[in-house]
Amino acid sequence: MKNYLIIFFIIVAIFLSRNNVFAQEEEATVFEPSLGLNTIKRTDQTRDLITKLMYRADKGFVYPENHKVSFYYLDEGNEKFLATIKTTNDGSAILKLAANYVIPADEEGFMNFLARYEGNDTIAATEEQIAVKDLKMEMITEIIDSVKTVTVNAVSLASATDTIKEIEIGLFVERMFSDLPVADGMFDAGTVTMEFLKRIPGDKKGNIKVIARITENEIYGTVEVEKVLDWGIPSHLHIREVPQTRQLWTPIAPLWMIITLIIMLVGVWGHYIFSVIQLVRISKDGKNKS
Repeated sequence: MKNYLIIFFIIVAIFLSRNNVFAQEEEATVFEPSLGLNTIKRTDQTRDLITKLMYRADKGFVYPENHKVSFYYLDEGNEKFLATIKTTNDGSAILKLAANYVIPADEEGFMNFLARYEGNDTIAATEEQIAVKDLKMEMITEIIDSVKTVTVNAVSLASATDTIKEIEIGLFVERMFSDLPVADGMFDAGTVTMEFLKRIPGDKKGNIKVIARITENEIYGTVEVEKVLDWGIPSHLHIREVPQTRQLWTPIAPLWMIITLIIMLVGVWGHYIFSVIQLVRISKDGKNKS
């Protein structure tokens, strides 16, 4: 009997020790995150610093929420604190710098930004740095020989000798989920001209928001300028009046659809009424027979 008890306690001890080892291994798991950093200069000359914190786990990518990311700029190699922002449910943290907030540039004219995540017991610390030059863009819109034309002028604020050339720029229209690309071009001596040829639905007055954007350029980062124009198709027009838009919706349903829906509803409710009448008759006949 004693031998059986000894064997039993040995098995239990081995089982508990293995579970303890596995638990320690799980607790010791530290994920290596990535922290993307980008900067966007807006039309009103404000600048957004945007980070995205994420790491890969067994079930896929995880985007930590309510984790603190600190932003800095570098001045002669020294870190200058800007702010600490908590991540949202998609792992992003955005710091908006006012238009009059001056960021000192280095000898080459670059502004240096730093984003740092301190980490915790399960996620390792990480940081990301980006250097960009300051760029100012201006959008000029006009109709030349019945062609809607967008001209964008760009000037480097880092140095008067910087020439803006061979830099790609895209023309977009703001949509609900993502911006719709409508044209693109290449700067030559700080100027680019693009034709707006597409017919795009707008609001009831035909207004649309047109955006000219340099996307993640290695020197200037992302820079955009936008303007609201009446170059769209008024939304109250019926699809048959503007078939070029290829819309899948209209403010007013087609007549055949309305008639079909009325017939279906009449049929359904007719069956309900007929069933109720039959139940009432059956009930009355049962009472009369009794």
